[in-house]
Amino acid sequence: MENSFGQSAGALCGGEILKFLRGALPPENLFFYGRTDSTNTRAERVFLEGAPEKFAVVAASQSEGRGRFERKWEDSPGSSVCASVGFNLEGKSARGLERFGLLAGIEEAKALREISGANLMVKWPNDIYFGSKKLSGMIAKAGSKNGKISSLIFGIGVNVSKIRDGSPWADLASASGGAIDINLVAAKVIDAALRAFERLERGEDFDLPSEFAPFDFLKGRRLCVDNFAGKVSGVACGVDGDGSLILKKDDGNICLCFSGEASILKDF
Repeated sequence: MENSFGQSAGALCGGEILKFLRGALPPENLFFYGRTDSTNTRAERVFLEGAPEKFAVVAASQSEGRGRFERKWEDSPGSSVCASVGFNLEGKSARGLERFGLLAGIEEAKALREISGANLMVKWPNDIYFGSKKLSGMIAKAGSKNGKISSLIFGIGVNVSKIRDGSPWADLASASGGAIDINLVAAKVIDAALRAFERLERGEDFDLPSEFAPFDFLKGRRLCVDNFAGKVSGVACGVDGDGSLILKKDDGNICLCFSGEASILKDF
């Protein structure tokens, strides 16, 4: 697979991203595209060809970008960052991997807060919001070989500036009130994913509920959660140590949602 650092679309450029990464990834482990089908699909191809321990795929635009439940991710060249960070887990322990998605979301929100100065929040399980609007979407996907987890791909899309007039989405430039360097954003989201994985890899003892609390978009809101086994409603009360959503149901009982789709219900 070739690294296309000579390409750029808008202001996004592989060489500039590398400068901001400051050695966090070897140059040969960053794959940049002005436009591709999907950075996650590209990352899967890297694994098929023999992946390094850690790598990243970045694109200014995707033709087939998808989030959870195969929802299309809308982007615009020069206004969006689409990235996937891959981790080769062959021969490694997958212990604690269930915590990665939420931990990565926290690290991403920290990084984007630092860039923008805006009060960005994480909507469990994998979106970043500014105010009432979605600014970024994330998805983590594990792969297996011979019955063991062998790979992890973390995909993220970020609206850096307004992608079109009338867009319903938030963006970093509007949230910050000023211009944002798109290459800095790309480097920071890669670095945040790497940092989240490294924290798990070294067995760091961290308190996920406490770390998530300052970023919790849903806490105290009444929700309906479709957890694939059915729908349950109640009030969001943070997360547990594994990253499951704690939901206090209408009957007072507690329900733990490991995954699912959370929709905010109107007050009654």
